[in-house]
Amino acid sequence: LVGDAERPFAALAIAWAAAMDDPRTIYLQGGWATHKLDIAENDWNYIQRVSVVRGELHGFQCAGINRTANTVDSLSWLSFLARPDVAVAQDMAAFFQLLLSSGFMRIGWSVHIGNPAERLYDKVVAKLGGRIVGTQRRAARLGDGRVVDMKLYEVLPEEVPQGWRDRFALDNETPPPPQEASP
Repeated sequence: LVGDAERPFAALAIAWAAAMDDPRTIYLQGGWATHKLDIAENDWNYIQRVSVVRGELHGFQCAGINRTANTVDSLSWLSFLARPDVAVAQDMAAFFQLLLSSGFMRIGWSVHIGNPAERLYDKVVAKLGGRIVGTQRRAARLGDGRVVDMKLYEVLPEEVPQGWRDRFALDNETPPPPQEASP
């Protein structure tokens, strides 16, 4: 996981544009895709990271931050791999470690029901001691025009099981920096 977006920015911009043109990228809400990638100037409203393994760009992660409530209210994951592998799971674990060790009171996100990532999110929220909050019916329109329901998730740091607390060093005073995913 690389925090500095400058180094891989050109590769990220190219991968982003290709993903927006890919017909498999139908899970974007709103019925449109943007070819412009906005990289936040700081981590106040968004925490953004790219994953790079052996110099190859693997993905982009973004967390929407509500500083008033001290919560993460949205997560975005985009893998640029044709077949996501173990590195994607390691990137996801590292991103959750970063968020959980940053002092947020709650991490919440949603997924379109039927998105291939839904099964993964169900597993992640269960492993981290979180919960499926519920379903919002007819909550989004996909790029292909279909109206879909959204499943809502949340994780509270104090409910993370001890094994994950130890792995993420959540009980330490100084959180560790995010690490680059290993192959």
